[in-house]
Amino acid sequence: DATEEQIRKYEKTIKAYEEEVEKAHHELNRVDDFVHKGDISNIPPPPPPMSPVEFIKHNAKKGHDFYYQGDKIVLKHAINIVKKNKAINLLSEGDKVILSKEPITVETIDKIESERPITSINGIGCVECVLELTKEKLSDIVLSVDKGDILKFNIKFPKKPTVKITNSTVLNVQAKQFLDEAEVGQMVQIFGLKSSASKQHSPPVLFIITE
Repeated sequence: DATEEQIRKYEKTIKAYEEEVEKAHHELNRVDDFVHKGDISNIPPPPPPMSPVEFIKHNAKKGHDFYYQGDKIVLKHAINIVKKNKAINLLSEGDKVILSKEPITVETIDKIESERPITSINGIGCVECVLELTKEKLSDIVLSVDKGDILKFNIKFPKKPTVKITNSTVLNVQAKQFLDEAEVGQMVQIFGLKSSASKQHSPPVLFIITE
């Protein structure tokens, strides 16, 4: 299994490779020339691909979610799956990593997206949108989802710890305190919203504080 140190070394190798490729392309452009048949290219060969376990851990560090056969799973489960099944199909799509026994198609991705609950702000649906609100209006927002009831959600203010809110559709006292301390122009994010009717989280919603 790949250790954290091995993952870091691999990421450094990738970065070094990308820098070498960029340098080689720059030199080619500078002399206004191309690599012709029989010429020696300055572009280095790519590093070996990540192992499935390295790929999973690499995406976990980016905060990506994992889905197996359409269901959201935890990191440990994802690692166990790729360890036991060497033929598993893997695909990183946005903030998701899909694991599947069958080939991954557009329909596979669409199915996952269609099962994610949609958040509404004061009754208006919002899919990965950015809203501009004053502190007063942001403080009074009411959340809802199109599937089931809200079980929990997180809200993040700049330079503040994440506030976790459960069994509520409004901001709690701690969130309102952080909001009061926030500045105009700063961005606030609601994410990790979980509905009682879905195993998946709702897409995040961003707010920009206005005067």
